[in-house]
Amino acid sequence: MELNILYSYVIEVLICLHTRMLQKLPDLVRSLPTLASVLRRKTKNKHIRTVWESILEEYGLRERDVTALCTFFVVHGNKGEHYTANVRRMHIKDVSFMITNMVTNQALQEGLLRAVQIIEKGKAARTPETSRAPLKELMPPVKG
Repeated sequence: MELNILYSYVIEVLICLHTRMLQKLPDLVRSLPTLASVLRRKTKNKHIRTVWESILEEYGLRERDVTALCTFFVVHGNKGEHYTANVRRMHIKDVSFMITNMVTNQALQEGLLRAVQIIEKGKAARTPETSRAPLKELMPPVKG
């Protein structure tokens, strides 16, 4: 079960990165059908590399994190099962604690922790109540 929870975060982040690349490079949608194609082409194409680096910066990721997440996906992808956010929350209350205690490889641990932050932050940002709350509602009332 823990493996599937980690797999779910990994696959969602990899999809997120690929989707963001396609959003920033709509003219290259057909030539970048997979994240693997992005990773291959960024070494030869400066424009793709520049956009890739800006996306990594946008999400607070490093190449090392992506390498660790891709390695995890290659190793565990054939037996991994995707769990939705609700199912993940039902089974594990603190996934960061689980990662810290379960994953011994430092690079993978850091990559997984960042993946969790990206997915959780992204999901929280899409909630209409939090994204539309005016500043006045977020500030405590001033007495006096």
